[in-house]
Amino acid sequence: MTNKAISALMAKVKEIFTTVASEVDTEGSTFLAFTIPGIPMSPRDLDFSLSSNEAGLTPQQALNAEFNFAYQVNSIPEFSPRWNSDGRLLWSEYKTILSQALVASNQATPAEIEQLQQAKNLIKQYSDAYRVYQQAYVQAQIKYNTIKLTHASGSWNESSEKAQVDAAKNDWVNKGYKNEVDRAYVTIDQLTGRSPFLSWGEWKDQFEQSKQTDLKTNQEFYQTYFYPENFYKPDAKNQWLRLVLNSEYIEKFNSSDTGTSGDDLPISRLEVDLMRVQIVRPWLNPSLFSSEFWQWTDRRSLLSDGNPQPKGSLVAYATSIVFTRQLKIEWQSSLGENSEVVQQIKQGKSTSLGPLSLENATLSGSNSIQSQGMQILAFICEKLPKAPNPDSSLAWTGPIVVNWQDGNHTLDRTAKISQVKVTIRTGGETLPSSSDGAGTDSYVSFRVAHEDWWALDNPGNDFEANTTETYGPFNTSNFNLKVDRLFQVPVELKLEKYWADAWPAWYVEWVQLEVKVEGYDRWFAYKKWENVGWLNPSNGTNYRKLQ
Repeated sequence: MTNKAISALMAKVKEIFTTVASEVDTEGSTFLAFTIPGIPMSPRDLDFSLSSNEAGLTPQQALNAEFNFAYQVNSIPEFSPRWNSDGRLLWSEYKTILSQALVASNQATPAEIEQLQQAKNLIKQYSDAYRVYQQAYVQAQIKYNTIKLTHASGSWNESSEKAQVDAAKNDWVNKGYKNEVDRAYVTIDQLTGRSPFLSWGEWKDQFEQSKQTDLKTNQEFYQTYFYPENFYKPDAKNQWLRLVLNSEYIEKFNSSDTGTSGDDLPISRLEVDLMRVQIVRPWLNPSLFSSEFWQWTDRRSLLSDGNPQPKGSLVAYATSIVFTRQLKIEWQSSLGENSEVVQQIKQGKSTSLGPLSLENATLSGSNSIQSQGMQILAFICEKLPKAPNPDSSLAWTGPIVVNWQDGNHTLDRTAKISQVKVTIRTGGETLPSSSDGAGTDSYVSFRVAHEDWWALDNPGNDFEANTTETYGPFNTSNFNLKVDRLFQVPVELKLEKYWADAWPAWYVEWVQLEVKVEGYDRWFAYKKWENVGWLNPSNGTNYRKLQ
């Protein structure tokens, strides 16, 4: 249902946290995705980050909790104000890149490698201090933004609050070594592209070192933590920010906000604690997504096209979580007693208001709802730039990992495709006007890379219904077709003509292409095209471009 106060809350949370994100991320590539409804989280769900003595969990319980958290925050989101995911996971996409991408073969000088290592050592030395003071600055900025966005001008001491933000920024610079660490990251980004294989190998090692297996589900996952580690503990209560929306603010906000009618619960006041928590992934190097020294070796889709409304297989990922707790909702009108939400709470049913889960909520007096529990309200997500976006001026030589039908193979990228074979499976379907099986001894041709057509003809009848035939090998040594170009060239199939007494249609279930690569004493199954369909000259569908 739509509710004025909930709409005001969502808009205010978005404004607070995207403003903070823009202070840290100058490219403005972050967005908020609200979980609808919110996701309840208990301290026990997060205690895996503590030692076994502190957590009170068995090793298996801690592993299960770590697994559940990792799966939740590594789901790949859509680019949407509402958190939606199709179940794919960030580490799966990252693993695919590390294992299947072609990496440029540029080599850095010894001096550049030494400079790169010095930058990495500096980050390692100061990373803890950097993170502590960065978080303090972010929390000060959140507090300042919240007060500024919810109080009328002149009703608060802006200079005093701004001074706290400035002090936190100075601490980040002087005690958290902000400038030194930021410069080191710039150096790493610049030099990594000059020796891609070195960095790529390190990224692979980091990734593998973070692998875990949940014994309960027997599923692999990759260690994922959060910071601050103790944000949900009683001694961290001062780190939470109290957001209060009163009736004056709610009405003022909605006076210019159309499309928020249809309230069921007339909320006059809403209070909630907020906390921004960073997601920590020791296995992920985000600079990979913007790196220009890798590319795909086939026609798979981009991770992201980098557009304002991005499309791709990985357009964004979550970088932080907005948690809430200590929710209190009040209303003045007697209509509140009869609202659907209040009735559901009275009946002990699970309910929600937009991104606020009211699981285990209770009624307090005659005009308020309280929910003490913690929940995920939203994820702060980072949009990817166009990726991959390879730099054509780099050296693209050396081995290549290809993802073909029969698996991944490391091959010489410049090796020639010397021969090909094609296997075709016909179906048993018939056209509505025919009682005959679809499959005739027809003249069918096949070609690769715009070269000459090969007639597919074996001894005896070809292309009978429900048969599988292999044709070739055909010589391609003079095509100058290389491993790294195979995915770029067209692969075509056509029905030339047919016998006068045969039904002029032919149904193809699948076509498979095998290739022989110079220097390798075996055949590779390159690709299989399923459900190719009818080749029917009578309606002009006697041609198929498979690739």
